[in-house]
Amino acid sequence: MSKDILTKLENIETKLNQIEGATPLWLTIDQLSDYINLSKTAIRKMIKQNEIPHQRAGSTNKLLFNRKKIDLWLLTGDQRPKKRARKLNREFIND
Repeated sequence: MSKDILTKLENIETKLNQIEGATPLWLTIDQLSDYINLSKTAIRKMIKQNEIPHQRAGSTNKLLFNRKKIDLWLLTGDQRPKKRARKLNREFIND
């Protein structure tokens, strides 16, 4: 019986690791909206007020968001956190 439970737990862990790895490093506004559960309107407002880390890509000026920076921003509330904050929160940021 305990072998069955251990096998099931290992399967669950494997599936969770696959899900975590499925989130891309660079997110579009649609992906970010799903990732942090905020509306695109709210995100655009934060962009205008320069409250959320973002980047414009290439000549298209497409908005992109670095997932690691977003994770750190969610943990610290700072758009450009200090090196110490990045070290302290490293274990919470997906690699």
